[in-house]
Amino acid sequence: MKRMKTLSLFAAFLTMLLAACTNEKELLTVEAPTAGNAIDEGDLIKFSTYMSNSAYSRAGAYGAIDTDKLKQAAYGFGVFAYYTQGQTYANYRTKNEVADHFPLHMYNEQIVYDNTASKWVYADPRNQKAWPNEFSSGALDDQNNDSGNDPATGTTSRGNVSFFAYAPYAPETSNIVTEAGVPMQQVSTSAQQGTDAGIVAFSRNNFNGITGGKYSDVYLKYILPTDADKQVDLLWGTTGNNSDNVLGTSQPGVPTADLDGGLGRFSVNADLTKQKTNGTVSFLFKHTLAKIGGSYVGAGDGSDNNPNTPSNGLMAILDIDKDGQESGGSLQPYVGTKVDGQTEYNTKVTINEITLMSEKQLTDAGVAAIQNNTAFDFNDATYVTDLYNTGLFNLVTGVWTDHTTTGTNNVRTQTILPSGADYNGSTDDAKKDAVLNANVAEPTSFTTTEFTQARYEELPIGVTTFAKNVYANDVQPFVFIPGTHPVITVTITYTVRTYDAKLARNYSEVEQKITKRLYFLDEIELNKQYNVLLHLGLTTMKFTATVEDWDATNITPSSPVPTPGSGASPVATYEDEVEHIYLPKNVAGN
Repeated sequence: MKRMKTLSLFAAFLTMLLAACTNEKELLTVEAPTAGNAIDEGDLIKFSTYMSNSAYSRAGAYGAIDTDKLKQAAYGFGVFAYYTQGQTYANYRTKNEVADHFPLHMYNEQIVYDNTASKWVYADPRNQKAWPNEFSSGALDDQNNDSGNDPATGTTSRGNVSFFAYAPYAPETSNIVTEAGVPMQQVSTSAQQGTDAGIVAFSRNNFNGITGGKYSDVYLKYILPTDADKQVDLLWGTTGNNSDNVLGTSQPGVPTADLDGGLGRFSVNADLTKQKTNGTVSFLFKHTLAKIGGSYVGAGDGSDNNPNTPSNGLMAILDIDKDGQESGGSLQPYVGTKVDGQTEYNTKVTINEITLMSEKQLTDAGVAAIQNNTAFDFNDATYVTDLYNTGLFNLVTGVWTDHTTTGTNNVRTQTILPSGADYNGSTDDAKKDAVLNANVAEPTSFTTTEFTQARYEELPIGVTTFAKNVYANDVQPFVFIPGTHPVITVTITYTVRTYDAKLARNYSEVEQKITKRLYFLDEIELNKQYNVLLHLGLTTMKFTATVEDWDATNITPSSPVPTPGSGASPVATYEDEVEHIYLPKNVAGN
């Protein structure tokens, strides 16, 4: 698994650091269904899911997907299943190095959550599938869920079924297209709410794999929208907890590294056998995309100086007299009259505006140039190209391929402003991309026309040496297709004020605007959130002083009398007293 090794920022004053973290926090378990309809419940293939409780992305139908969202009627998930009899899926997926198999057991089967029964069920009960029975070559198997006690003396064969899932569900149409050699079945536009982005197609139900290739895996085609509100978060079903549910030896799933030459990082539900009556095919859904920024608001979000602030998508911190590689320093305590339970500082830094823009990505040559510190031109297509917004995702290996750019406008921006600030002629916060956290934002009510101490005390605590979330509420992140090297342009405008009662307005005030670019030198990875930390560097004005010694100069009289301004000694002499003055004049004796 690649990890982020290097982040090159051409910055001296403002540093942005990134920290990669997975979106796998506490896992929430959904209880499995236990009843069937047309098929005996002991044979029915049933499902359960696990989801991160802190998922902040979108897929299929719009809306941030967490466990509760996945259960909603507009979401659910789709399943593809391969019945391979006694073979493993790894062997079944190839024949003479040519892909010629397809999912004959389930094709995009819709699974939805029944809130009344509190279980996952088939959207169409008529499509419920049964497990193939295990059988013994030497004696009868009574199929009573205790195969370990069966009197079979021969070799027991198992009917293997492999399951691959995605979410949220999107129904297919009869329209067939071909993408990168893969015959694709288009997705109904109604599932995408009229947009051409999101899950737009998947391998058709009788495809023969990639033309000239050797794998029969299921592929999804996905397109990123430019509108952040229409971002769709494609989820991928990896192996959940099946170990207690299968008959005989547990089958936790086959690591994808064993399936495709080391590609992929996670186990999938391959080669499962008949389960116990209370068993389920369990999916742990992961996010197939990467996200940058975005936020949730929690304790320590900037309302106080809490060093345990949660890791939000976009945060700000002050570096006082640091070199840009470390945080911290000291702010002087405020000595005025304001008392509100918080530590107030004599210097306050408030944010006027932050703008994020995503439009480009590094080429391999661009990555090499930055890593090697050689010639690099952001406007040269050799080093930077349009950001890929389209790709094919393999539901078996978890690998993105065939990246490309679809459409002509792939620029995405996010402007974060204080509450009440004007944005495109409106002060309505609902029309803004995002609103700044009031604890760090420049208040729109603040003016410098009233130069009083009370006006200064109206300012919030501002950005300090503790990291602060910059958002006022939950905000959509930028979502990217893994395998790319995005470039994010960040512009921040902020104001620095220091209280000083001797000044005409009782404080000094400087507004600054900084623009920098973030370059991802490692390919971004699926299921990763990259958090951006904006470092605002402040260098205090320091003074030193020494007193220079007197310049010792002997008076040397000049003769004749010098001309004023000539640079000669200003002292004139008379007769023979050319260098010294004798007081009184001594008279030589005989």
